[in-house]
Amino acid sequence: MVKPDGKIDDGAVCAAQVNCKNVGSCCNTFAKTSGGAAVSTKLVCFPADNAITKSFAIPVVTGITAANLDAGKGFPTVACPKATIVPKVPSKSLEQNLKLKKLLLSEAT
Repeated sequence: MVKPDGKIDDGAVCAAQVNCKNVGSCCNTFAKTSGGAAVSTKLVCFPADNAITKSFAIPVVTGITAANLDAGKGFPTVACPKATIVPKVPSKSLEQNLKLKKLLLSEAT
């Protein structure tokens, strides 16, 4: 499913990793069985930190048939690594920087 921000949920068809909504998700081909060969040229978003041994629900859409899936599920052909989230370091405000600069200049004189 495509979200209002244009990002796609895990399990939905994608064109590239940047289309996937969740951090660290991969946009990969899928197989009908664990460790099997890709059964479609369509790519699907798979969650981060998954293995090729875990199946995920995949919708039947143009290019993906029920025969490509095992009871509506498929396996990623490549495992997605664990997501690494880099914490955002807050920057000092302009006002704080100006105060610090004034303090340093006053101490230097």
